Amino acid sequence: RAQCSTTLLFDRFIMITYLHHTDMELPHYRNGQWNFQRGAAATVDRNFLGWQGRFFLHDVAHFHVIHHFFPMMPFCEYTAAFRLVTRS
Repeated sequence: RAQCSTTLLFDRFIMITYLHHTDMELPHYRNGQWNFQRGAAATVDRNFLGWQGRFFLHDVAHFHVIHHFFPMMPFCEYTAAFRLVTRS
């Protein structure tokens, strides 16, 4: 019973990770084309799960691209960083 609930929780994280790194618009790099910057940019923000996603996933779903470019940044700074990066 405990293994079943752990597996279901783990499956959710795998699904969320898959959704952030898979999209028809994202390029697929082969062999020597890939580097850190291209890999970090090859992700998408998915605004799903509403407030639960913001609270339980610490905004990593809503600001996943920021998370990739600044992996050591505390999650509480994602909103401000997003505003600075997307400011025109």
